[in-house]
Amino acid sequence: MKIENSFLQAEVSPGGGALTSLKLFGKELIPLGNENRLCFPVIGEPVPLVLDEASYSLPRNGFLQHEDLDLKEATSEKLVFSSPDDPKRKGLYPFDYDLELSYELEEDVLIIRAKIANRGEKTMPFQFGFHHEFTVDLGTATLDFKEAETNFVPMEGDYVSPISQFSKATDQPITGEELIKEGQTLIIDAPHHSISLHTGTGVRIEFRYACNIIAISRPSALALSVDPWWGLAPRGEEEENPLDRETFLKLPPKSERVYEARLRFSLD
Repeated sequence: MKIENSFLQAEVSPGGGALTSLKLFGKELIPLGNENRLCFPVIGEPVPLVLDEASYSLPRNGFLQHEDLDLKEATSEKLVFSSPDDPKRKGLYPFDYDLELSYELEEDVLIIRAKIANRGEKTMPFQFGFHHEFTVDLGTATLDFKEAETNFVPMEGDYVSPISQFSKATDQPITGEELIKEGQTLIIDAPHHSISLHTGTGVRIEFRYACNIIAISRPSALALSVDPWWGLAPRGEEEENPLDRETFLKLPPKSERVYEARLRFSLD
């Protein structure tokens, strides 16, 4: 399904609500064959969950990416989807909830919103994140933090590089080569500020999120992910119940929250 204006053209699949194509003035920004998927209710590797002495096992990055979403609204510049109420998923995640996902264009800005509502009587633990992968030239690409009071968050595990020696002044950009050298993944705590990706292919993307931002590079790919994550992927073999960790968000009963990512695109 397609939305477009004079700046941008986006294609979204009801299958998981994935962003399958994004063009700026006709220039494709997403690598061929890639889908910018959504992670819910967990981010990262499969996680065993224990709730009321019952054990549940969630797949990698959750199950939302495998669902066929229902279309609620479609205009030339906006698409709204909802997650179907499937009794089978109670075997994976025993909570009653509603999830609404929208993609909207406002001139040169792509706005992605997710509204998550807990319909049940128990607090609902979850993680949520977008996975945005864009074509870059890793030899010349940079991440620019000049407008942000940025903290680099050191964590263990293969999702986050050992960045104890990766301490740059935030008024200096980080290059794609440095991201690769430092272990491919970097978690950046920069809420309410903007971070810019200069792709090295003639495009600048400004990310404005109120959450953690995760930059993921792969030496074998000409692409870089700059992802907003609400909650962080738990790693390691800890004995504690993952739901007790601070990496999970907690949504009170009969309440809802809205999570928004804004991406501004321009020629560089």
